[in-house]
Amino acid sequence: MGRDRKSNEERRKATRQKIVQATLDLCAERGYHMVSPKDISQEAGVSVGILYHYFKNKKEIAVHLIETLGAALVEEVEKGFYHAPTYKESVKQGYGMLFDYVEQNKAGFTAMIREIGNEELKEHIDGLIDRLVLDSARRIGEQQDLGILRKDVHGEIAAALIQDMAFSAVRMYLEGRFSCKDILDVLIKIQVQGLEDRQALG
Repeated sequence: MGRDRKSNEERRKATRQKIVQATLDLCAERGYHMVSPKDISQEAGVSVGILYHYFKNKKEIAVHLIETLGAALVEEVEKGFYHAPTYKESVKQGYGMLFDYVEQNKAGFTAMIREIGNEELKEHIDGLIDRLVLDSARRIGEQQDLGILRKDVHGEIAAALIQDMAFSAVRMYLEGRFSCKDILDVLIKIQVQGLEDRQALG
């Protein structure tokens, strides 16, 4: 009996994941507004009725994707910034982990970035960006207190500009306009030379 319940739960999880993955792939390929619940159900190999059993509409699937992708992104970037001996190394590792995560989740980031201006999903995408900005502002504040970063820079403004720059960099990478190495080189130089306290170094 317990084995059957576990087996049913695994099947439900697998079906739900198929629906999520189908939505992700189709939105990355066509864009959110060009994908219908019928398209998703066909791609996932389930009926439309089954799709609505797991999610009440297409938007709910997209929100689930944004929240899942965002939570993992915050965690990955956080790891990079807190496991390095210098600010430059922490920036290098943080961006390295960001781009590794983007590479592993290309469809998700392609879908999300192309929908940044989507009014239907704006609240959720903006929520993710706000969370990234606040986390970045917290890290900047901590390093300003330690004398590692300049104190004449407003932490939250700097964090918001850095996030905009990072999203633009990810977009350029996904569009194939520049190599990951070249993008990272410029990102690291701008952030380190703009924020690091040169007096503390010298």
